[in-house]
Amino acid sequence: MLFGKFFQRILFCFSTIHVQNTTSAQLLQSIGFSQFKVTGDTRIDRVLDIPLTAKQFPIIEDFRGEAFLLVAGSTWQPDEAILATFIQQNQNKKWKYLIAPHDISHSHIYQLQQKLKVRSLRYTQAEQSSFADWEHVDVLILDTIGMLSQVYQYGKLAYIGGGFGRGIHNILEPAAFGLPVIIGPNYKKFEEANQLVDQKGCFSINNQVQFNEIFTALAQEDIYYKANQAITGYLANNQGASKKAMTSIQELLSERATK
Repeated sequence: MLFGKFFQRILFCFSTIHVQNTTSAQLLQSIGFSQFKVTGDTRIDRVLDIPLTAKQFPIIEDFRGEAFLLVAGSTWQPDEAILATFIQQNQNKKWKYLIAPHDISHSHIYQLQQKLKVRSLRYTQAEQSSFADWEHVDVLILDTIGMLSQVYQYGKLAYIGGGFGRGIHNILEPAAFGLPVIIGPNYKKFEEANQLVDQKGCFSINNQVQFNEIFTALAQEDIYYKANQAITGYLANNQGASKKAMTSIQELLSERATK
């Protein structure tokens, strides 16, 4: 409690605090701090820039071909178990799968490939060998760092890992490309996930059966379209936080300069 009181006192040293949502604003109000502005999430502005500058990756283009692509980002073992089971049971040539594990060590990727039981290839292997036989590869494993946020451009649907552990990873990056997102159950601490789940642009699952049901539903054009519209609508309605914050800071500096 004393530790909390110490940080509360620090808050009163600020002239203005910019917060993401009304929940944060209410918390400040509850301790008697009123110098705040609800400006939104600046991360949305950042991710909306990604599609504008995304690089092209010919290997991934060749791998996907004419198929739809599920991009699974930052996956952990519980996520990969669900994905592997689904892929084994649904070897539909209309879909391919790109998995970007959180752990890209050789030992973990080897275990993942054994678990998949379908033909898979590491991205770096394809890069080094000029691989061309993509028709018979079902899963591409992204064993690199720094590409994932741009790779979503090739996706039709995203699965974001971490939801069966401490919490989900970044769902705004696939959302920036309009991809509906499937996540595990541990997402409540993330404002964007709460809102997108409510708006049916993001879908939370607890088990294999629910993943299968959500994937099957999103494979239907009308349901997919509604989810895509929910995603793009959310981003459009919540962009501009960076500009709001900078305008507020400039106004404060101008006021200080005239005193």
